[in-house]
Amino acid sequence: MPSFYQVPANLCANSILRRPLMKFTRLALAASALTITVAAPAMATDIPAPSAPDIPSAPAAYVEVCAEYGPGFFKIPGTDTCLGTDGRIRASVFNENSDDEVNASIDARIGLEARTATEYGMLRAYVRSEVEADNTEKHDAEFDRAFISLGPATVGFNETLFNTNVLYGDATGIAGLDDSQLAIDDALQISVLHTGFGPGYYAGLSLEASDRDKFGASFDRDNLPDIIGRVGVTQGWGTVDLSTMYSDTSEAWAIKGTGEIAVIENVDARATVGYFDAADETFLLSLAAGYHFTPTVNGYVGGVYNANNDIDDIYGGNVGLVYSPLANLDLQGEVGYQDDGNDDDWNTMFRVSTTW
Repeated sequence: MPSFYQVPANLCANSILRRPLMKFTRLALAASALTITVAAPAMATDIPAPSAPDIPSAPAAYVEVCAEYGPGFFKIPGTDTCLGTDGRIRASVFNENSDDEVNASIDARIGLEARTATEYGMLRAYVRSEVEADNTEKHDAEFDRAFISLGPATVGFNETLFNTNVLYGDATGIAGLDDSQLAIDDALQISVLHTGFGPGYYAGLSLEASDRDKFGASFDRDNLPDIIGRVGVTQGWGTVDLSTMYSDTSEAWAIKGTGEIAVIENVDARATVGYFDAADETFLLSLAAGYHFTPTVNGYVGGVYNANNDIDDIYGGNVGLVYSPLANLDLQGEVGYQDDGNDDDWNTMFRVSTTW
């Protein structure tokens, strides 16, 4: 009698075969899903991203250098004009006339210059201010330059066209070599200095106010401008220069020759000879030499003879040393001597200066 609990043979075989098949199917589906999940990011990277819209960049802001005028000149934006600055600060300690008093002073100057190239030549405008103070509570502030020039012509307040170079170093006050005794100083002027005669040759003519060192002047029959002429040549070997002056107001005239040459390597020499016919007659003769010990150490020495009809002859000289430890920084020491026939005086000076 058959048992109710006996399983048919065919049913057992199908069940046994169906279980592995179901497990395999599940594994295959899981593997496919995993493959799709891993591959999806990789496929996404192959799709190009939309490009960003082009946004025009702002123009670069910069300052254009005017190299044709040397260092320190920059073009004013939107113009053809170049602007440059220069300046100097000097601090000095000095002793004068062999007295026991030591003085100290400082002076500073700053200049501003505009240059524009034109078909008529270079157009320049220059202004410079200077301030000086010493231990006597004296404070002088002034504009010592203010002029306009176009090509060879200049109008305004500028240094005289007359060559006032004598000794090297700071020789003011030695043997009467200050501007007041030479009666020649900066002045209001109209001048022309032409340099187109040949390599290094120049010539100039200037009308200068006889009331010098002032920004204003008045002219009439008794106060005509001084007339100054100058010719010279500057070449690789040095400079030779001749200056003349006639003053109707002072009823005076002057002539002075200056020569400066490179004698040998590292050695320069300067010689001057002049005659000044004013209230008294003065003859001037000087000789100076400079030597470059190293690129940062320079020395100089010089002597001068000043003969005047109304006073005793004056002898003087100076010797000095300049040390430049940095670019645009000078340390200068100088000793000066003068004998005017009555007594002799020694001057000493130490100075620190910087320029730019």
